[in-house]
Amino acid sequence: MKKKIARWGAWVAGLLACSLAQAQTLDIPQIVDGGPWLTTIVVTNTSANQAIARLSFYQETGGGAASPCSLNFVEMTSSQAQNLVLAGGTTVFLHTPGTAANATIGWGQLLETDGAGAVVAYAIFTQRISGRTDQDGTAPAAAAASRFLVPFDNTSGAVSTMAIANTTSSSLTVNVGIRTGNTITQPSSITLPAQGHASFAFPTQFTATAAQSGLAEFYSPSGSFSILALKFNSGAFTTAPVYPESGLPIIANSGGSPQANFNGAYTGSYSGAGGQVSGTVTASVNNGAVTVTNPGTGSGTVTATGQITFGVDITGGTSCNFAGSIVLAGSSATGSGTFSCSSPSVSGTWNVTRQ
Repeated sequence: MKKKIARWGAWVAGLLACSLAQAQTLDIPQIVDGGPWLTTIVVTNTSANQAIARLSFYQETGGGAASPCSLNFVEMTSSQAQNLVLAGGTTVFLHTPGTAANATIGWGQLLETDGAGAVVAYAIFTQRISGRTDQDGTAPAAAAASRFLVPFDNTSGAVSTMAIANTTSSSLTVNVGIRTGNTITQPSSITLPAQGHASFAFPTQFTATAAQSGLAEFYSPSGSFSILALKFNSGAFTTAPVYPESGLPIIANSGGSPQANFNGAYTGSYSGAGGQVSGTVTASVNNGAVTVTNPGTGSGTVTATGQITFGVDITGGTSCNFAGSIVLAGSSATGSGTFSCSSPSVSGTWNVTRQ
């Protein structure tokens, strides 16, 4: 009996170890090499155990698009960087050559395949100009998010710049909100292809920020992305913090349609009390307007805070009224509530999830 218990304990311990050793992904939203620039990627295993990580890279090809590329380092080739075996408590420094005449710009991704979340990384951007001391800035590799707040300062000759990377395998639209003092503007959204990348100066991309300081917000209701911010001033530069956030945007869409946060196609189910009726709910939301195609044709509205109502006409003269709310969590959205129908009289609950 004791042997069985010991074997069972070992099995549970092994299962727990497997569950803890889950992959994590960290994004490096900007990598530049060539011209006056080079990038150093610093990867550290913070645990006492061996960890394995994979570095992959994407290069700008124009129009916001980017494609997978090979990035060699002084210390190793691109293929070797795709299988970094890190002993416990070790760090590796990977320097791009920085010898090309023209700069190559893109972004990188670190996938920890074994190590239980122990691998961390950051990038050092070095600008080398003849006759001047090298300038460095650092930025941590971090998980992507669906909303970022980015302070900016374009006053007294300073210029804020940024890079944004679409870390998903689908095209991504990022809404933008700018607050300068008491003024809110809504610049055009940024659309990036799958794994796309763009870098620009704030005053060029968002003219309302010229000679201004304030706060920018970037938000996507349908996916995640990564952002890096830099501030240049009289030839010097520094990286600036960006703040990943969850929940509803506080600036983006403020002057437009906050209901756009809930846009998308939804599917779910409804069930009457006591199991009298049940079925599928299919609907779409577009800037506050709700269109229902199942269990019958209908329409409704959703408010800026997610309160939703819609009515459905079912073949045979039955009409049903649905009410409830949609809740956002990052890029996901779920709705739930109650319904009541006439002829016959039926009531129950419903729930949907954005696809």
